[in-house]
Amino acid sequence: ETSSPGQRLFSFLKSFNPLSKEPKSLLNILFSGTRQIHAFLFYFPHIESCGAHFMVSRSQVDPIEEVIFEFDLRKFQYMENPQKIMGEKSIAVVGNIVFSGLINRTHHVEMDFAGAPMWTKSNFDLEIRRMPFMLQSKNYPEFPIVFHMNNQYFGFDRPILFKDLTSVEKYTVHSTMEFIWGHLDQKIKIEGNHKTTAEAISHLHSKWYYNTCMRDHSLPEWRQSEYLPTTDACLYALPCMITLHHFTWDITATNLEPWMVTAYKKMETLLKTALFPFWKFTPEYSTHEIA
Repeated sequence: ETSSPGQRLFSFLKSFNPLSKEPKSLLNILFSGTRQIHAFLFYFPHIESCGAHFMVSRSQVDPIEEVIFEFDLRKFQYMENPQKIMGEKSIAVVGNIVFSGLINRTHHVEMDFAGAPMWTKSNFDLEIRRMPFMLQSKNYPEFPIVFHMNNQYFGFDRPILFKDLTSVEKYTVHSTMEFIWGHLDQKIKIEGNHKTTAEAISHLHSKWYYNTCMRDHSLPEWRQSEYLPTTDACLYALPCMITLHHFTWDITATNLEPWMVTAYKKMETLLKTALFPFWKFTPEYSTHEIA
């Protein structure tokens, strides 16, 4: 069960218990207690437990007798031949989900995904549109749910060369997600810009597989090649080189319900608290700065 406020206060005071500190000086008690609280908040699991319980049952009034899935594969392009594994990939599916009963409630579904060659771009669109119907003399209008996601990769438009492993070239990804429901002016839009960092590349240069890859490239069979050797060490180093480490998100929303705004503010507070050790503080540069 979730701890009460009194139990949480007791755990907080216990961190400053002088019986568990050595030496028992005031400064050591303060610093050790603060470090213990920081470790509890960010490194150890909390004592609280949580969960979710879902129950699905048929309605007592006009229950659904069956669910019908009708889908049609409109487009599927993966590989034209084994030599073109880096070509464009796409898939499109259209169909209906029908909740059949005394009143049929039809949900039209359209899904489209496309990936550019070398995965330099990808686009995913999903639209679920509940068609209008009448139930117990009440008209239910059309209700759309639309999700768009677009990713664009910079720096991945060509094969990775051996010189890229030794340089500090940045790889970036720009992503956009948009969620619309009910009305076109009721939506949430999330934009992100993510990139690799010079610190991560510098850390890669201290790894054993990076140094082993350097030695592999000096072998006679790879010495004259500009491409990355296909050895185990180089394949280990490749994911570390292109792994993103710096993330920036920008979230905008329009016409949200009051309960959605409250939930969003709570989630924002929890995320900022959990990610506090990873905050990036930028110093202020202005005309009133004192040198």
